[in-house]
Amino acid sequence: MRRKFLFLCTFVSVLGFLMSCSDDKKKPDIPPVLEDVIGEYASDKLSVKVDGKDADANAKIHVLKEADNTVSLKLTNIVPGVEEFIIPNAQFNTASRSSYVATLSGKHADNVSGYEVSVDGTVDNDVLTAIVSIKEIAGESVEPEQFIGARYKGEMKITAGNLPAPVTIEQQVYITKTETEEPNVFCLNIDNFGLGEDLQLGDIKLDGVTLVKRGDVYGFSAEGCKIDLDIVGEVTLDVKGAINGSTMTMNLDIDALGMKVTVAFTGEYYFGFDMTQWVDVTSGKYTFQEPLFMATSNQAGVYLMNMKKIDSFFVVYDEDEGAAKIDTKDTEGSSLFGVVIPKSTAGTLFTGSFVLNATNTLKSTHFGVPYRMKPTTLKVTYKYTAGEKFYETTSTGSGLSTKVTVTEFPDIVDKCSIAAYLFEVDSYDDDDYLDGNTIKDSDSKIIMVASLTSEGEANFTSKELKFEETGKGAYDPNKKYKLAIVCTSSSEGDAYRGAPGSTLWVKNLEVLGE
Repeated sequence: MRRKFLFLCTFVSVLGFLMSCSDDKKKPDIPPVLEDVIGEYASDKLSVKVDGKDADANAKIHVLKEADNTVSLKLTNIVPGVEEFIIPNAQFNTASRSSYVATLSGKHADNVSGYEVSVDGTVDNDVLTAIVSIKEIAGESVEPEQFIGARYKGEMKITAGNLPAPVTIEQQVYITKTETEEPNVFCLNIDNFGLGEDLQLGDIKLDGVTLVKRGDVYGFSAEGCKIDLDIVGEVTLDVKGAINGSTMTMNLDIDALGMKVTVAFTGEYYFGFDMTQWVDVTSGKYTFQEPLFMATSNQAGVYLMNMKKIDSFFVVYDEDEGAAKIDTKDTEGSSLFGVVIPKSTAGTLFTGSFVLNATNTLKSTHFGVPYRMKPTTLKVTYKYTAGEKFYETTSTGSGLSTKVTVTEFPDIVDKCSIAAYLFEVDSYDDDDYLDGNTIKDSDSKIIMVASLTSEGEANFTSKELKFEETGKGAYDPNKKYKLAIVCTSSSEGDAYRGAPGSTLWVKNLEVLGE
């Protein structure tokens, strides 16, 4: 009996041991596959440390499976000033702990944002725990000449603490020369900044914005800028942005009376003029207007008004038409100390600057501003009325012996001219330009032209003019170029030919490029 009992005990012990061994050899969990972790992680499904600090409460990480079966990580509200940061070609693996977990890692240097970002994380029980490291990309300091005068038109999204939702408006941002003596900086401008037409806060002008180059991308930034806005008063701004090809992206952080305002802008390079914004220019006792970003021959008008040859300027804003009005004036035809004053003097509207040269007026027009694309189309809206009598002014002799002859040509009808010229330059500075003489010189470096002439358009007409090569070389993105748009009320005005009373109205000009 006792032997049976001992056998039974032994059997039970062995059975327990075998069962225990069976538990130890239990088949482990199945390792996760990529499809198990694809998706968005946020709120209680996400735990993120960014450079050792907790991430924003609105932080998200989206694990994406791309078409080529690679993995991308989309970081939202994690990288400063960058709403979404994409890390392509991330690594997916598995690791064994008490059970299998998925691991994700990746690193990406983005020249547009100016950051190098790395992520290391695990997905366990549908929760992503990640460590994010962010490092700024310094870049190389460069001079801003090629961007002076550049404008970018696009969408601006404004977020403020007291706004129920972000305000989105159309806006232009443009770059001008710095007023400081610092190198490698420019002035960033936003006119009529506000929350729509009903709440204009004033103009933003940030001088001393630093420019650097990161690969093919130009980054810019400034911190702690103090400016005055009309309604708010003094505010402090930080700006960080980039120019990548034809696109500008920019973020502004504004501290206005303790209220935090964030501004995100994305815009495309815009080379256009709608003639709605004009600026006052004072010369001596006279003040005239010019369209914003364009120049005129009105400075020559000051010279002629002082001599009592004309009583109004060549280019003015026609409020009724909503357009620039360009006139050919009757300036009598004479010689003053050897300087020829023609019978017909045409008004000119152009991109560039006007520097009066009284002894050779054709040299007064400095045509051209930096242009960094290959132009394809000149879009123009205009109308034109030719003057009644066409004259030619010629001269003989020189100095005080100069004799001026005015000849009428009854059968000739005056024509307006609107043209755009792309020409190669050695530098973007103000000394490299075309003038009234060299723009028609066969030796000029004009490589592309779009143009029209017209004897008359009774009503406003819109046309799209294609740029054509001149045969003096093809566009090369590695070279420097300037673009000159020239509008004149008499196409042969540079040869002292035209009809007083000829009037060209220009409502819109725009150059499209690629």
